[in-house]
Amino acid sequence: MKINWRVPILVAAAVVISAAIAVSQGAVLGGNPWWYADVFWPNFLAFLIPSFLALGLVEVCNHFLLPGPVGEFPRKCAWWAIGMRLAFLVIVPLAMLLWGYPTDRNRIGLVETDALNATTKTWRAAQSNQPVLETWAQGSGDNTGGITVMGVVLFRLFSSDKERGLLLGLLAAAVSALTVIPTFRLANELFSERVAKVAAVIAAVYPEAVMLGSLDVQQGYLALVLGAELLAVAGLWLWKKSDDGKLGAPRPVLAAVLLVLSLVAMFLLSYQFFILSIFCGALFAVWMADPRRRFGRIVWIAAGVGLLALIVLHVLSLRDVIPSDSDYPYSQYRYLYGLAWAEYDKIAAAGGGDLFQSVLVTMDRTAAFLLAALYGLLQPVLPAAIGHRNLTAQGGSFWQALGIYRSLGWYLLLPVLIYGSLKSLRGLIARKPEVILAVLFWTIAFIGSYRAFGDQWDNPRYRLFAFVPMALLAAWAWIEWREPRDVWFLRIAIPFAVAVVGLTVWYILRDYAGVQFPVVISLAGLGALAVLAFVATLFLVRPKKTGSAAG
Repeated sequence: MKINWRVPILVAAAVVISAAIAVSQGAVLGGNPWWYADVFWPNFLAFLIPSFLALGLVEVCNHFLLPGPVGEFPRKCAWWAIGMRLAFLVIVPLAMLLWGYPTDRNRIGLVETDALNATTKTWRAAQSNQPVLETWAQGSGDNTGGITVMGVVLFRLFSSDKERGLLLGLLAAAVSALTVIPTFRLANELFSERVAKVAAVIAAVYPEAVMLGSLDVQQGYLALVLGAELLAVAGLWLWKKSDDGKLGAPRPVLAAVLLVLSLVAMFLLSYQFFILSIFCGALFAVWMADPRRRFGRIVWIAAGVGLLALIVLHVLSLRDVIPSDSDYPYSQYRYLYGLAWAEYDKIAAAGGGDLFQSVLVTMDRTAAFLLAALYGLLQPVLPAAIGHRNLTAQGGSFWQALGIYRSLGWYLLLPVLIYGSLKSLRGLIARKPEVILAVLFWTIAFIGSYRAFGDQWDNPRYRLFAFVPMALLAAWAWIEWREPRDVWFLRIAIPFAVAVVGLTVWYILRDYAGVQFPVVISLAGLGALAVLAFVATLFLVRPKKTGSAAG
């Protein structure tokens, strides 16, 4: 009889993971060292069942949602995804303890201020006498309260005696690792298995997703839910009976259920992102719907009626027929626009050592406002992470290492995304899927950039909401470049690399050698170098000739 070793392996893995997290958590709780029995064993037992449940969640989802030979590769990616998030969860607290936070133990392991605030809020709610569901409305900012409720349940069940913040990171790691599933299936539906495999790898190992996927912040959850929503929309329009074994979009009935569940989950996590997800889903649906078919015509008519209703609502609010808050899209625009100016004023007031901040304070206010949004798209800035040195910052070496890790992932993908977006324009008339993916990603990226401006934490965090469209667009662009070896990718990537290297040298010379260059001249010189590199690629990077054999 064949023995199924899956459950024993999961149990053994849960034991190892619980021990590792217990060591990390014990090192930062304070009091006795982590190896004392009264520290290690309570921590180990607190993490044991949640670790097994986290691994079991990935195993069950892999089994039912990624079955068969086609699902073998994405199943491995899902395990890589949770493995990397758990490694980040364990290593970062120890690194922070060694590299700058030996006494400020409340901060350790929570590299984002939002994660620190969310964990503290959740712990206080868990210690109160409130029923669990009453803690739902205790979110702040764009957090409706969904992650607060889940955290309260975890604390009350497994850690009612101490604030073990890594418990919430364990939950985030398990859930965010599942983003591999809708990423692979949607890419397989829209493009090919080759594109789907590349997209699954990006979903598993992209640094910002790994970091945020191991913290008590909602973006890891939101990325998964938006991916599920887009997959459901694709199932309503694209599924065919011949696709049964494809591992693409689900059948229409299942797709409808998935769509409802994803919208409910999005609302419970964040009301503001719920509104944005409706916009994304509707735009994706209109783009993918075929107006020559009856169902497609219904979608287009419904979209037109909805757009007309928004216009009427806006006109009525302008004429004071209805309260201005009733025009929700415009009120959100004004709200975000006001926040954008507030963020700009912070940048202008800070001045500081950043090259772009130094330029912004010298420019006209309106022009600087536009440039600051573009600057947000460059965050986190790789040259600054490598070359900028702050001798007074606590934990400076840790933050520099983390900054390089995060920004390296973004700067490797950015030229691929630019190339893919430009190449997708060829499919504009035919309404190819790569076009709508580019529109969704860059729309959300620009909204996030205006919301956070030059903030190196908030910009990538908001951008991660569109993680699935980003991964699909990058994967499609990568395969498009590799198959015919399109020279235009190198004509984009080489000038980009030249600008990045030049800016890195500028930071190193300024912060390590004390060499000061005028800011405007420095930027003009970097721009000229990039232009010269581009012109050089026009002559040096040429397509390979594919002539026929002589005969």
